[in-house]
Amino acid sequence: MTPGASFCAVAGDALVATCIGISYGELSWIAMMLVDPAFQRRRLGERLLLRSIDALPPTHPVGLDATAVGRLLYEQHGFAHTSQLTRWIAEGTELQTTPLEEGAGGTFTVRPVEPSDIAPIAAVDRDIFGGDRRRVLEWAFAVGSHCCAIATIHGEIAGYIFGRPGRVFSHLGTVVARSQSIAQALVRHVASAATAPMGIDAFDSLPAWTDWLQAAGFERQRPLARMIRPPAASPATATTTPVVEHSHPSGLQAFAIFGPEFA
Repeated sequence: MTPGASFCAVAGDALVATCIGISYGELSWIAMMLVDPAFQRRRLGERLLLRSIDALPPTHPVGLDATAVGRLLYEQHGFAHTSQLTRWIAEGTELQTTPLEEGAGGTFTVRPVEPSDIAPIAAVDRDIFGGDRRRVLEWAFAVGSHCCAIATIHGEIAGYIFGRPGRVFSHLGTVVARSQSIAQALVRHVASAATAPMGIDAFDSLPAWTDWLQAAGFERQRPLARMIRPPAASPATATTTPVVEHSHPSGLQAFAIFGPEFA
């Protein structure tokens, strides 16, 4: 999907561990760090992690989303905590009406994403995420266009959501919006077409947003820690873009991530 490298460990004919290093241009990402429980405590994960890091550009920071189990390993190899997330799961797609719904704060339109929307969304997303995720956005649209929507105000991008169907649940995110009311409308739009259950990985730093998710019918499942490892190259040549979604000059900000598999 993006330049990088994938590594695995096998025992006989069985795949027992995986790790993927992804380059998003200005930054890199570690994903799919998985070890079969029967093969844990053999340092397979650590070896695959280091191989993946070595395959990525040394001048770029490396990010990942860690479970509580993996966080200690990542800290031992230079990753530092930057933000906290929680995975929320809704067993149905009929979201509850809640008094936490915000006023629109302006007129906006929510509609399905069209192929011509991908390029302008990717340009905005690059500023917010800090790397080029266009190929990921294109892939998500190809496999689950019904889980993708855009919000506009006077023709300008006011928010977007890219989701995807999965084996366990439909994942909703990334969610980027100019306001919480727009983020809520995007989630509601996609929920009406998604397959239950649904999951979303939301930033804990937005308590009004997570309160709304809970009131709408999502239940807290597990925490995730977003972490960053500084570039290995010298500061004089290294890229310093942080691996944390942040606000865009237009007022857009991230409410939920794409997921640990893609950032």
